[in-house]
Amino acid sequence: MAETHWLPMATLHGSEIHYGIEQRQAKERLVERAPAIKPCRASSSAPAAGSTSSAPLPLANRYRYRYYTCFSRRRCGTKYCAAERLPAEELDAAVIDALLHTYERTDLFDRPSPRPGAGHGPSAPVCHTSLPRTTSGGKTHPNRGYERMALASGYRDLVLIKWIRCGVTDRGAFGSGQQTWAGLRGQPGFLGQGGGWSRREPGVAHVFGCWADQPSYERFMAETHDGIASAQAGTYDAIEVRLFEHLTEIGERFPADFADASLARLAYCHVRANRRAHFIGAQAEVWNPGMTRSPGMRGGMFGQRGEAEFLVLSLWRSVTDHERYLSEYFPSLRERSGAADDLDSITGHLVDLESAWAVPPGH
Repeated sequence: MAETHWLPMATLHGSEIHYGIEQRQAKERLVERAPAIKPCRASSSAPAAGSTSSAPLPLANRYRYRYYTCFSRRRCGTKYCAAERLPAEELDAAVIDALLHTYERTDLFDRPSPRPGAGHGPSAPVCHTSLPRTTSGGKTHPNRGYERMALASGYRDLVLIKWIRCGVTDRGAFGSGQQTWAGLRGQPGFLGQGGGWSRREPGVAHVFGCWADQPSYERFMAETHDGIASAQAGTYDAIEVRLFEHLTEIGERFPADFADASLARLAYCHVRANRRAHFIGAQAEVWNPGMTRSPGMRGGMFGQRGEAEFLVLSLWRSVTDHERYLSEYFPSLRERSGAADDLDSITGHLVDLESAWAVPPGH
Protein backbone atom coordinates (compact mmCIF):
# COMPACT_ATOMS: atom_id res chain seq x y z
CA MET A 1 0.00 0.00 0.00
CA ALA A 2 1.34 3.42 -0.94
CA GLU A 3 2.57 5.70 1.78
CA THR A 4 0.34 8.70 2.42
CA HIS A 5 1.56 12.20 3.29
CA TRP A 6 -0.93 14.65 4.73
CA LEU A 7 -0.23 18.30 3.97
CA PRO A 8 -1.15 21.30 6.15
CA MET A 9 -3.73 22.74 3.74
CA ALA A 10 -6.57 22.55 6.29
CA THR A 11 -4.99 25.38 8.27
CA LEU A 12 -6.13 27.78 5.56
CA HIS A 13 -9.80 26.78 5.55
CA GLY A 14 -12.18 29.38 6.92
CA SER A 15 -9.52 32.05 6.96
CA GLU A 16 -9.03 35.22 5.01
CA ILE A 17 -6.06 37.21 3.77
CA HIS A 18 -6.01 40.77 5.03
CA TYR A 19 -3.49 43.58 4.80
CA GLY A 20 -2.90 44.80 8.33
CA ILE A 21 -1.40 48.05 9.67
CA GLU A 22 -0.26 48.07 13.31
CA GLN A 23 0.24 51.31 15.22
CA ARG A 24 2.84 52.03 17.87
CA GLN A 25 0.44 51.13 20.69
CA ALA A 26 0.52 47.50 19.48
CA LYS A 27 4.32 47.29 19.43
CA GLU A 28 4.43 44.67 22.19
CA ARG A 29 2.52 42.19 20.05
CA LEU A 30 4.71 42.98 17.06
CA VAL A 31 7.84 42.33 19.08
CA GLU A 32 6.47 38.96 20.20
CA ARG A 33 5.94 37.95 16.58
CA ALA A 34 9.18 39.43 15.28
CA PRO A 35 10.97 36.10 14.78
CA ALA A 36 8.16 34.77 12.58
CA ILE A 37 7.34 37.84 10.46
CA LYS A 38 9.56 39.85 8.14
CA PRO A 39 7.81 43.21 7.74
CA CYS A 40 8.48 45.90 5.19
CA ARG A 41 8.76 49.48 6.39
CA ALA A 42 6.95 52.08 4.36
CA SER A 43 10.09 54.23 4.21
CA SER A 44 12.69 54.16 1.43
CA SER A 45 15.18 52.54 3.79
CA ALA A 46 13.15 49.31 4.01
CA PRO A 47 14.96 46.11 3.03
CA ALA A 48 14.20 44.80 -0.46
CA ALA A 49 11.40 42.30 -0.94
CA GLY A 50 12.60 38.81 -0.14
CA SER A 51 15.30 40.03 2.19
CA THR A 52 16.51 37.46 4.70
CA SER A 53 17.84 39.99 7.14
CA SER A 54 17.54 38.83 10.76
CA ALA A 55 17.87 42.28 12.28
CA PRO A 56 15.53 43.02 15.22
CA LEU A 57 12.11 44.35 14.30
CA PRO A 58 12.24 48.20 14.23
CA LEU A 59 9.48 50.03 16.07
CA ALA A 60 8.20 52.53 13.54
CA ASN A 61 4.73 53.95 13.27
CA ARG A 62 3.44 51.85 10.39
CA TYR A 63 4.14 48.39 9.05
CA ARG A 64 2.61 46.42 6.21
CA TYR A 65 2.55 42.63 5.92
CA ARG A 66 0.32 39.81 4.72
CA TYR A 67 -1.16 37.38 7.19
CA TYR A 68 -3.90 34.79 7.67
CA THR A 69 -6.34 35.37 10.48
CA CYS A 70 -9.36 33.50 11.79
CA PHE A 71 -12.63 35.08 10.65
CA SER A 72 -14.15 34.70 14.15
CA ARG A 73 -11.17 36.45 15.75
CA ARG A 74 -11.33 39.30 13.26
CA ARG A 75 -15.07 39.82 13.71
CA CYS A 76 -15.58 39.05 17.40
CA GLY A 77 -12.15 39.35 18.99
CA THR A 78 -9.91 37.01 20.97
CA LYS A 79 -12.74 36.09 23.36
CA TYR A 80 -14.09 33.81 20.63
CA CYS A 81 -10.81 32.75 19.05
CA ALA A 82 -7.35 33.11 20.56
CA ALA A 83 -5.51 31.74 17.54
CA GLU A 84 -2.53 33.83 16.50
CA ARG A 85 -2.29 35.41 13.06
CA LEU A 86 -0.04 33.52 10.68
CA PRO A 87 2.49 35.16 8.30
CA ALA A 88 1.04 34.48 4.86
CA GLU A 89 4.19 34.59 2.74
CA GLU A 90 6.02 32.05 4.86
CA LEU A 91 2.99 29.78 5.19
CA ASP A 92 2.31 29.88 1.44
CA ALA A 93 5.93 29.04 0.69
CA ALA A 94 5.90 26.12 3.17
CA VAL A 95 2.72 24.63 1.70
CA ILE A 96 3.96 24.96 -1.89
CA ASP A 97 7.32 23.42 -1.02
CA ALA A 98 5.56 20.50 0.71
CA LEU A 99 3.30 19.91 -2.29
CA LEU A 100 6.21 20.07 -4.71
CA HIS A 101 8.18 17.62 -2.61
CA THR A 102 5.22 15.21 -2.48
CA TYR A 103 4.23 15.31 -6.16
CA GLU A 104 7.82 15.02 -7.34
CA ARG A 105 7.96 11.64 -5.56
CA THR A 106 6.11 9.26 -7.84
CA ASP A 107 6.60 6.38 -5.39
CA LEU A 108 4.01 7.78 -2.97
CA PHE A 109 0.92 6.98 -5.00
CA ASP A 110 -0.58 3.89 -6.57
CA ARG A 111 -3.28 6.06 -8.17
CA PRO A 112 -4.71 9.56 -7.55
CA SER A 113 -6.43 9.95 -4.19
CA PRO A 114 -10.16 10.83 -4.00
CA ARG A 115 -11.00 14.49 -3.78
CA PRO A 116 -11.93 15.62 -0.27
CA GLY A 117 -15.55 14.69 0.34
CA ALA A 118 -15.95 12.86 -2.96
CA GLY A 119 -18.86 10.47 -2.74
CA HIS A 120 -19.79 11.39 0.83
CA GLY A 121 -22.98 13.41 0.96
CA PRO A 122 -23.78 16.75 -0.69
CA SER A 123 -21.07 18.49 -2.63
CA ALA A 124 -21.17 21.61 -4.76
CA PRO A 125 -20.27 21.37 -8.45
CA VAL A 126 -16.58 21.93 -9.03
CA CYS A 127 -15.74 25.42 -10.25
CA HIS A 128 -12.78 25.43 -12.63
CA THR A 129 -10.77 28.62 -12.78
CA SER A 130 -7.20 29.57 -13.51
CA LEU A 131 -4.39 28.91 -11.07
CA PRO A 132 -4.57 30.88 -7.79
CA ARG A 133 -3.55 34.53 -8.08
CA THR A 134 -2.23 36.94 -5.50
CA THR A 135 -2.81 40.66 -5.14
CA SER A 136 -0.23 43.18 -4.02
CA GLY A 137 0.28 46.84 -4.68
CA GLY A 138 -3.13 47.00 -6.34
CA LYS A 139 -2.04 44.55 -9.06
CA THR A 140 -3.04 40.93 -9.58
CA HIS A 141 -0.52 38.39 -10.83
CA PRO A 142 -0.29 34.58 -11.05
CA ASN A 143 0.96 32.68 -8.03
CA ARG A 144 4.11 31.19 -9.56
CA GLY A 145 4.44 28.68 -6.76
CA TYR A 146 1.17 27.00 -7.74
CA GLU A 147 2.26 27.00 -11.39
CA ARG A 148 5.47 25.23 -10.38
CA MET A 149 3.40 22.72 -8.40
CA ALA A 150 1.12 21.97 -11.37
CA LEU A 151 4.06 21.51 -13.72
CA ALA A 152 5.91 19.25 -11.30
CA SER A 153 2.91 17.00 -10.67
CA GLY A 154 1.43 16.97 -14.17
CA TYR A 155 -1.97 17.48 -12.54
CA ARG A 156 -4.66 19.23 -14.56
CA ASP A 157 -8.36 19.42 -13.76
CA LEU A 158 -10.87 18.04 -16.23
CA VAL A 159 -12.89 20.92 -17.70
CA LEU A 160 -14.31 19.64 -21.01
CA ILE A 161 -15.41 16.22 -22.21
CA LYS A 162 -16.14 15.59 -25.88
CA TRP A 163 -18.58 12.83 -26.77
CA ILE A 164 -18.45 11.56 -30.37
CA ARG A 165 -20.98 9.06 -31.73
CA CYS A 166 -20.25 7.56 -35.15
CA GLY A 167 -22.36 5.35 -37.41
CA VAL A 168 -19.62 3.12 -38.84
CA THR A 169 -19.68 1.45 -42.28
CA ASP A 170 -16.34 -0.39 -42.03
CA ARG A 171 -15.52 -1.55 -38.48
CA GLY A 172 -12.05 -2.86 -39.30
CA ALA A 173 -10.88 0.29 -41.07
CA PHE A 174 -12.50 2.55 -38.49
CA GLY A 175 -10.81 0.68 -35.63
CA SER A 176 -7.41 0.87 -37.32
CA GLY A 177 -7.89 4.56 -38.03
CA GLN A 178 -8.88 5.16 -34.41
CA GLN A 179 -5.37 4.20 -33.34
CA THR A 180 -3.93 7.18 -35.24
CA TRP A 181 -5.42 9.37 -32.51
CA ALA A 182 -2.32 8.48 -30.52
CA GLY A 183 -1.14 11.73 -32.11
CA LEU A 184 -3.09 13.49 -29.36
CA ARG A 185 -0.37 12.62 -26.85
CA GLY A 186 1.54 15.66 -25.74
CA GLN A 187 -1.02 18.14 -27.08
CA PRO A 188 -1.33 21.10 -24.66
CA GLY A 189 -4.39 20.68 -22.44
CA PHE A 190 -5.11 17.10 -23.55
CA LEU A 191 -5.90 14.76 -20.62
CA GLY A 192 -6.83 11.49 -22.30
CA GLN A 193 -9.19 9.73 -24.70
CA GLY A 194 -10.98 6.39 -24.90
CA GLY A 195 -13.89 4.68 -26.53
CA GLY A 196 -15.31 1.53 -28.05
CA TRP A 197 -18.33 -0.16 -29.58
CA SER A 198 -21.96 0.08 -28.50
CA ARG A 199 -23.26 -3.16 -27.00
CA ARG A 200 -26.78 -2.42 -28.30
CA GLU A 201 -25.84 -1.12 -31.76
CA PRO A 202 -22.85 -3.04 -33.18
CA GLY A 203 -22.29 -0.50 -35.96
CA VAL A 204 -22.03 2.47 -33.59
CA ALA A 205 -18.79 3.70 -31.99
CA HIS A 206 -18.53 6.07 -29.04
CA VAL A 207 -15.37 8.09 -28.32
CA PHE A 208 -14.73 10.37 -25.34
CA GLY A 209 -12.00 13.03 -25.24
CA CYS A 210 -10.96 14.93 -22.11
CA TRP A 211 -9.47 18.44 -22.05
CA ALA A 212 -8.20 20.77 -19.36
CA ASP A 213 -9.27 24.07 -20.94
CA GLN A 214 -11.25 25.51 -23.85
CA PRO A 215 -8.39 27.45 -25.53
CA SER A 216 -6.21 24.32 -25.79
CA TYR A 217 -9.09 22.36 -27.27
CA GLU A 218 -9.89 25.07 -29.80
CA ARG A 219 -6.24 25.35 -30.80
CA PHE A 220 -6.07 21.60 -31.38
CA MET A 221 -9.23 21.71 -33.51
CA ALA A 222 -7.84 24.54 -35.63
CA GLU A 223 -4.31 23.24 -36.10
CA THR A 224 -4.09 19.45 -35.69
CA HIS A 225 -7.48 17.74 -35.71
CA ASP A 226 -8.09 17.43 -39.45
CA GLY A 227 -4.72 15.84 -40.14
CA ILE A 228 -5.40 13.01 -37.68
CA ALA A 229 -9.08 12.60 -38.64
CA SER A 230 -8.22 12.04 -42.29
CA ALA A 231 -7.13 8.47 -41.46
CA GLN A 232 -10.79 7.53 -40.86
CA ALA A 233 -12.26 9.23 -43.92
CA GLY A 234 -14.85 7.02 -45.59
CA THR A 235 -15.22 4.60 -42.66
CA TYR A 236 -18.44 6.12 -41.25
CA ASP A 237 -21.57 7.72 -42.67
CA ALA A 238 -22.93 9.58 -39.62
CA ILE A 239 -21.32 11.50 -36.77
CA GLU A 240 -22.63 13.44 -33.77
CA VAL A 241 -20.32 15.56 -31.64
CA ARG A 242 -21.24 17.13 -28.31
CA LEU A 243 -18.99 19.09 -25.94
CA PHE A 244 -19.90 19.11 -22.24
CA GLU A 245 -18.61 21.27 -19.42
CA HIS A 246 -17.45 19.12 -16.53
CA LEU A 247 -19.36 19.82 -13.30
CA THR A 248 -18.18 17.23 -10.81
CA GLU A 249 -16.58 13.83 -10.33
CA ILE A 250 -18.28 10.57 -9.40
CA GLY A 251 -16.12 8.73 -6.92
CA GLU A 252 -12.41 9.06 -7.44
CA ARG A 253 -10.86 11.47 -9.90
CA PHE A 254 -12.13 10.57 -13.37
CA PRO A 255 -9.56 8.32 -15.12
CA ALA A 256 -9.26 10.32 -18.34
CA ASP A 257 -6.90 7.71 -19.81
CA PHE A 258 -9.69 5.09 -19.42
CA ALA A 259 -7.30 2.69 -17.73
CA ASP A 260 -8.48 -0.26 -15.62
CA ALA A 261 -11.99 -0.29 -17.14
CA SER A 262 -13.65 -2.48 -19.78
CA LEU A 263 -17.11 -0.90 -19.90
CA ALA A 264 -18.46 2.64 -20.11
CA ARG A 265 -22.02 3.56 -19.22
CA LEU A 266 -23.41 6.90 -20.33
CA ALA A 267 -26.75 8.55 -19.67
CA TYR A 268 -27.64 11.46 -21.93
CA CYS A 269 -30.37 13.48 -20.21
CA HIS A 270 -32.69 16.33 -21.19
CA VAL A 271 -33.93 17.96 -17.99
CA ARG A 272 -37.12 19.98 -17.52
CA ALA A 273 -36.55 23.71 -17.08
CA ASN A 274 -38.11 23.91 -13.61
CA ARG A 275 -36.25 20.81 -12.35
CA ARG A 276 -32.62 21.54 -13.24
CA ALA A 277 -31.54 22.64 -9.76
CA HIS A 278 -33.16 19.55 -8.26
CA PHE A 279 -31.53 17.29 -10.86
CA ILE A 280 -28.05 18.68 -10.17
CA GLY A 281 -28.59 18.42 -6.41
CA ALA A 282 -29.79 14.81 -6.68
CA GLN A 283 -26.71 13.92 -8.69
CA ALA A 284 -24.47 15.20 -5.90
CA GLU A 285 -26.50 13.92 -2.94
CA VAL A 286 -27.92 10.62 -4.21
CA TRP A 287 -26.34 9.29 -7.39
CA ASN A 288 -22.68 10.14 -6.75
CA PRO A 289 -22.36 8.50 -3.32
CA GLY A 290 -24.56 5.58 -4.37
CA MET A 291 -22.53 4.81 -7.49
CA THR A 292 -19.27 5.27 -5.59
CA ARG A 293 -20.28 2.52 -3.15
CA SER A 294 -20.92 0.06 -5.99
CA PRO A 295 -18.04 -2.44 -6.40
CA GLY A 296 -16.22 -2.18 -9.71
CA MET A 297 -17.10 1.44 -10.49
CA ARG A 298 -13.77 2.96 -11.56
CA GLY A 299 -14.80 6.60 -11.66
CA GLY A 300 -17.18 8.90 -13.46
CA MET A 301 -18.06 12.45 -14.39
CA PHE A 302 -21.16 14.65 -14.58
CA GLY A 303 -21.28 17.37 -17.23
CA GLN A 304 -23.62 19.92 -18.77
CA ARG A 305 -24.17 21.29 -22.29
CA GLY A 306 -26.31 24.38 -22.67
CA GLU A 307 -29.26 24.77 -20.33
CA ALA A 308 -30.98 21.40 -20.47
CA GLU A 309 -28.51 18.71 -21.63
CA PHE A 310 -26.54 16.64 -19.13
CA LEU A 311 -24.13 13.72 -19.46
CA VAL A 312 -23.41 11.12 -16.79
CA LEU A 313 -20.45 8.96 -17.77
CA SER A 314 -19.16 6.14 -15.57
CA LEU A 315 -16.44 3.54 -16.13
CA TRP A 316 -16.71 -0.05 -14.88
CA ARG A 317 -14.21 -2.80 -14.33
CA SER A 318 -16.50 -5.40 -15.95
CA VAL A 319 -19.99 -6.02 -17.31
CA THR A 320 -20.68 -8.17 -14.25
CA ASP A 321 -19.92 -5.27 -11.92
CA HIS A 322 -22.32 -3.01 -13.82
CA GLU A 323 -25.07 -5.64 -13.82
CA ARG A 324 -24.72 -6.00 -10.07
CA TYR A 325 -25.07 -2.21 -9.74
CA LEU A 326 -28.26 -2.28 -11.82
CA SER A 327 -29.83 -5.02 -9.70
CA GLU A 328 -28.68 -4.01 -6.20
CA TYR A 329 -28.19 -0.24 -6.22
CA PHE A 330 -29.90 1.43 -9.19
CA PRO A 331 -33.61 0.91 -8.28
CA SER A 332 -33.38 2.57 -4.86
CA LEU A 333 -31.16 5.38 -6.16
CA ARG A 334 -33.62 6.16 -8.96
CA GLU A 335 -36.53 6.29 -6.53
CA ARG A 336 -34.68 8.50 -4.02
CA SER A 337 -33.44 10.88 -6.70
CA GLY A 338 -36.88 11.68 -8.14
CA ALA A 339 -35.45 11.31 -11.64
CA ALA A 340 -38.84 10.54 -13.17
CA ASP A 341 -40.00 14.06 -12.33
CA ASP A 342 -36.77 15.70 -13.53
CA LEU A 343 -36.40 14.30 -17.02
CA ASP A 344 -37.97 15.09 -20.36
CA SER A 345 -35.94 12.28 -21.91
CA ILE A 346 -32.97 10.02 -21.24
CA THR A 347 -30.87 7.89 -23.60
CA GLY A 348 -28.53 5.26 -22.22
CA HIS A 349 -25.60 3.50 -23.86
CA LEU A 350 -23.27 0.71 -22.80
CA VAL A 351 -19.88 0.78 -24.53
CA ASP A 352 -17.34 -2.05 -24.66
CA LEU A 353 -14.06 -0.15 -24.37
CA GLU A 354 -11.28 -0.95 -26.82
CA SER A 355 -7.90 -0.81 -25.12
CA ALA A 356 -6.20 0.02 -28.43
CA TRP A 357 -8.25 3.23 -28.63
CA ALA A 358 -7.10 4.55 -25.24
CA VAL A 359 -4.76 7.54 -25.48
CA PRO A 360 -2.98 8.72 -22.30
CA PRO A 361 -2.02 12.38 -22.09
CA GLY A 362 1.75 12.07 -22.41
CA HIS A 363 4.16 14.82 -21.26
